[in-house]
Amino acid sequence: MAELHFASGAVALEQYLVTVDEADLAEQRACYADAGEALASTPLHEGYLETVRQAWEEQVEPRDPDAHHRHVAGVDLRVLAHERPGAIVLHAHGGGWTTGHNDMYDEWLGLLRDRAVVTAVSVGYRRAPEHPYPAAVADLETVAVWLARHGKRELGSDRIILVGESAGANLIAALLVRLRTSRPEVLERVAGAVLTYGAFDLANVLPSHRNSTSATPVISAAELAWHIRAYAGDTDLFHPEISPLWADLDGMPAALFTVGEADMLVDDSVLLANRWALAGSPARLDIYPEATHVFDELGTRLGRQARERIADWMATLSQGAGVALGASPI
Repeated sequence: MAELHFASGAVALEQYLVTVDEADLAEQRACYADAGEALASTPLHEGYLETVRQAWEEQVEPRDPDAHHRHVAGVDLRVLAHERPGAIVLHAHGGGWTTGHNDMYDEWLGLLRDRAVVTAVSVGYRRAPEHPYPAAVADLETVAVWLARHGKRELGSDRIILVGESAGANLIAALLVRLRTSRPEVLERVAGAVLTYGAFDLANVLPSHRNSTSATPVISAAELAWHIRAYAGDTDLFHPEISPLWADLDGMPAALFTVGEADMLVDDSVLLANRWALAGSPARLDIYPEATHVFDELGTRLGRQARERIADWMATLSQGAGVALGASPI
């Protein structure tokens, strides 16, 4: 069993593994076997970005008939509204900072709306490489400030829960770093953060990054490095808004970290969750056995379990019941 060593002692990682049924693991393994090349990372080549963007555009996701768009200071928002929300979700989608858009997550955000009693707002932030850092973080900041000032009147609540997956989780963590420094009055409105299989060390020095290969499912080390260059440009990769793992984390809200054991970004969540807790903020880390990147999007029972656990944790925040640490607090 692996251990992390801090001044406070060793932390055994086995305690963070979510207990799952063997039948659900078997279904997950069968899903990976059936998917085959569909889960393979994309080799780098001339026209790589166009290939990846086209693949994203071809994904057919269920659209919520009640969702609608609105704009705040030029930033596009996709809104899935609850009649009596306990909080507003500010959502940052994944896609390596370069792909994806905010109308691809209606099924996920609809689950959060209904199960966590929230209104979900997904941000159509500017994408790299056309708009490298800090454009996306600035767009998220614009929306966070607007929600803090006008969310109660416009959407029914001024309590904010930040949610992001993959590159979106990086952007949410970066937003928190920025709010802590320059917008403390907005940070006070943030009840919690959901950070799912995020990339938190873009300096790319963690073992799970460097030990991955071209055979690593979904995204390879070479692909990650390409997306990092496209997004960060000439910015120092240890900048706290680029690599939140290296940021000052004092005063952060409660956070739930979710990641798969076989994800090349597993070290990002393990280390940031523990740094979060060592800085004095509530943190929960859920690691799903044998799960890869974006495992919750595959339609398996394991993926549904992960999403429902996230929604249930958020429900305690939206209803003002305090932090639900659950079975795997740090």
